[in-house]
Amino acid sequence: MRNPLVVLANLAKHSSEENYKYTKLYRNLYNAEFYYMAYQKIYAKPGNMTEGTDGKTIDGMSLEKIENLIEKLKNQTYQPNPVRRVNIPKKNGKTRPLGIPSFEDKLVQEVIRMILENMYEGLFEDTSHGFRPNKSCHTAIMQIQKRQSGVRWFIEGDIEGFFDNIEHHALIKLLRKRIEDEKFINLIWKFLKAGYVEDWKWHKSYSGTPQGGIISPILSNIYLHELDKYMKAYKERFEIGTKRKHSKEYMNVATLIRHYKKRVNQVGMTTEKGQMYLEKVKELERKLKSIPSKDEMDENFKRLHYTRYADDFLIGVIGSKEEAQEIKINLTKFLKEELNLNLSQEKTLITNTTKKARFLGYDITTERSKDYTVTRSNGIKARQNMHIKLYVPKEKWEGKMKELGALEITKEGQWKGKARPQLQHNDDIEILMQYNAEISGLYNYYRLANNASVIHKFCYIMEQSMLKTFASKYRTRVSKIWSRFSQDGRFRIKYETKNGFKYGYFIDKVFVKNQMIKKKDINIDKLPTTEKFTTRTSLVDRLKAEKCEWCGSNEKLEMHHVRKLKDLKGKALWEKHMIERQRKTIALCASCHVKLHNGKLD
Repeated sequence: MRNPLVVLANLAKHSSEENYKYTKLYRNLYNAEFYYMAYQKIYAKPGNMTEGTDGKTIDGMSLEKIENLIEKLKNQTYQPNPVRRVNIPKKNGKTRPLGIPSFEDKLVQEVIRMILENMYEGLFEDTSHGFRPNKSCHTAIMQIQKRQSGVRWFIEGDIEGFFDNIEHHALIKLLRKRIEDEKFINLIWKFLKAGYVEDWKWHKSYSGTPQGGIISPILSNIYLHELDKYMKAYKERFEIGTKRKHSKEYMNVATLIRHYKKRVNQVGMTTEKGQMYLEKVKELERKLKSIPSKDEMDENFKRLHYTRYADDFLIGVIGSKEEAQEIKINLTKFLKEELNLNLSQEKTLITNTTKKARFLGYDITTERSKDYTVTRSNGIKARQNMHIKLYVPKEKWEGKMKELGALEITKEGQWKGKARPQLQHNDDIEILMQYNAEISGLYNYYRLANNASVIHKFCYIMEQSMLKTFASKYRTRVSKIWSRFSQDGRFRIKYETKNGFKYGYFIDKVFVKNQMIKKKDINIDKLPTTEKFTTRTSLVDRLKAEKCEWCGSNEKLEMHHVRKLKDLKGKALWEKHMIERQRKTIALCASCHVKLHNGKLD
């Protein structure tokens, strides 16, 4: 069997070629190594322990199951299960549907996703940031900050129910532009048409991508790549001029400065008139720095900048409001006629950049200042004007505290931290790490903002909430909790590890603007986790070893999974075995696995 990494690298070679046709893709689904790679990649997600419509989870995964799956794909009898739909509450009181595929379908989808990603990644535009390698919300926000300085209008794009309204035939037509393999196309068709089960009733899928499906993000990017190409071509047609002309007021003042400098040279700097002219020059230079040097209304200079993250996009326009409105009209027409999507007319706002536009949870505006600053050398320096500024919206960090149940607002309007009873049954170190993760998660997301320091207020209330949670747990006062757990002015929890006792401290960080994006920051879109675990030996190698990690018998193995390490209480010997190795999995023979589930393994 070919190494999956070699296969994917060969696919990626032609990724940037617009007219390249891929063939013989389906045969890669016969390669067990792809499924081992997919299993290793997705096994750790807690959602895999939630049953799909087939009543199964990741628990009991085995090489035999992969072999059976490949056999069904070979004879084309494989049929994806309908997705189990549940409704998740939203902050506004409404609900949103969440699809739970069966684990077997997740495995196949992950293989398809890897293949599609390597086929299309080189083709996608750099204006697309959602669900892509080395891209994130942060890269989208930073692109806006770097490219959209000077814009006069924002267009906040909102596509109505995008993921539920992707037209299946249009999507398949787009896939066929690059894929000449009907078996592979038909497999994707099966996922699109698998439907969903809600309240024990099956519903047919008429549009949209598989809910909760691993392939949904890549399919959505392939679909909206057409929008990215349209906006790229629109930008090329729209833009004119190489630079703005100088404003008349600026030129008039600059001319006066040259005039008085000339008079200074004529009469001499040491003369009374020379000093008078020199003072006039300094006065005019100050005035010059308070005047925009360029004509913002220059009709011979137009620019359009577009950035998309999933189905949200922001367009910055240097031009008139009428031109921004025309862009919105043309976008509406294109999306409807070419992609059968509706651009929400109410939510797609045209906002003057003196006000704030909302994109990916950030408030975005342009700095407009006529002030100037004096440098150390007493020279005059103009402030930046029309540069993009990013802000943390108050309702975001305030809303986060309310969502967590950590904020109490008194009748007088005073903010206070509030105890969280749902955490009281956790271990002390778990409570501490939960608060640290929530604070770090919010800051890490909003650290690009100019007002990132507001997270100090969030942290202060969260610390109050944590202390009150501990006080409630131990039925005492906050002051006694502080005396009990603090050391040198810092709150800390002592906990035991296999290497001895250690201390965990309440977060001690200066929350300031930080726009450095490192490779590890690409995962910023993912929710923070309070649990850490390691896999010292490859999961697949342990499964292939065919040696039970409990009884040592040489048999075909089944991998036992738990949702989270903290779910293990450490009472049973097998639980202690997993805890000691910091693993959420243990490879067992079929006999031991049955005993474990019957509570008889010890």
